[in-house]
Amino acid sequence: MELKEFIKETLLQIITGVRDAQTESAEYDAIVNPANIEKGDVMVTHIDNNVRTVQNICFEVALASSSSEATKAGIGVMLAYIGGGINKNTDGQNSITTGIKFTIPIALPAIDNKNKASSPNISFGTPTNRHRY
Repeated sequence: MELKEFIKETLLQIITGVRDAQTESAEYDAIVNPANIEKGDVMVTHIDNNVRTVQNICFEVALASSSSEATKAGIGVMLAYIGGGINKNTDGQNSITTGIKFTIPIALPAIDNKNKASSPNISFGTPTNRHRY
């Protein structure tokens, strides 16, 4: 696979993954990659006249490409990154691994302290954080 094809396919996989997550997360009152994120002490977005906290979900993914004399070339996602570079196995199989990092902002569903669904209102006059850590 050429570098430009790898980049194109990787970006399209991320884009379609985000789009699918946006569609499916709507039923859980979550927003994937919300528009108009305001940054400060806490990142927020305005959704339906409510202020929602935005958090970044960071991904670090290892991708592996392999080919052998017996099978055709392929690319896939590895669950654990073992090492980088090109590896020639004794069975005639070549493999290449590379990593990619990206971040997707998300506004998760919010509940109040009585376990009722709500969207917390955050005052911009003074720093407020209603989440307990």
